[in-house]
Amino acid sequence: MMCRRAALALLTAGLLAAAPTRAQEPARPGFYQDFRGSRRPQAPLVPFGPQAEQCSKPEEEGWRIRIPAQQPKITTTGLQLTTPVQGDFTITVGYQILQADRPQDRLPAGFELHLTTQTPTQEAIGLYRVAHRGEGDIYSCHRMTTGTDGKRRNNSIPIPAQSKSGSLRLIRAGAEVTFWADEGTGEFQQLARYTLGPEDVTRVRFAAYAPPGDSAVDLRIVDVRITAAAMPLDPGAGTLDPRDRRRTGVMLVGLLGLLLLLFGAGLYVRHRRATRGSLS
Repeated sequence: MMCRRAALALLTAGLLAAAPTRAQEPARPGFYQDFRGSRRPQAPLVPFGPQAEQCSKPEEEGWRIRIPAQQPKITTTGLQLTTPVQGDFTITVGYQILQADRPQDRLPAGFELHLTTQTPTQEAIGLYRVAHRGEGDIYSCHRMTTGTDGKRRNNSIPIPAQSKSGSLRLIRAGAEVTFWADEGTGEFQQLARYTLGPEDVTRVRFAAYAPPGDSAVDLRIVDVRITAAAMPLDPGAGTLDPRDRRRTGVMLVGLLGLLLLLFGAGLYVRHRRATRGSLS
């Protein structure tokens, strides 16, 4: 009787451990890089832009990027993803703007999250946290394409911004992308939405954006997190997303549950055989 109870208890524990939780998110490829603690970028993120190595450095608070004033043209310097992002995705970047002088010209100065898809017209979207000459401090949501005349078209939506630090996020579901911002409170607010299309994303960049003239830009990238339906990565690329660690933990618990189930079933069968042998 005791062996039977023990076997049933182990069997129940195994079933509970192996059962999937309904609230669990489906496992998706992804990675996370935290630049705090003077960490340098790891593949698949690499520095890009004019004099990227001279303008960037690791600091305790994050990856520092400084673009001095008096640039001859628009200058973007930061980090770029070297692997494609496929299907639905969520891209989040934490940032701190230390300086973004309000420009005298119409072009803004600040931080950008920008991506381009694998399309002949170079379909693209951009989410910016910038200082603008007329609008002041804003989030600027952009949808870009190339017209039949070969010229770039840019549709943008400005939204007032308060904090100079926080996180920007882009989420694609099917063909639609939603734009989100968190001003350091831990709560994301939706800013805009555009139809982009389902094509692979071939370029993602996180960068300081400086216009020509007397606007200097100084900021830090705190961290980058990406999950996607598919994202080819080298085995040693980046750091495992903390949410993937939780999923891995659930899988290990499930495996342990199955082992307990088999062990309990074995005890039960052994007990039945021993009982039949003693009665014969």
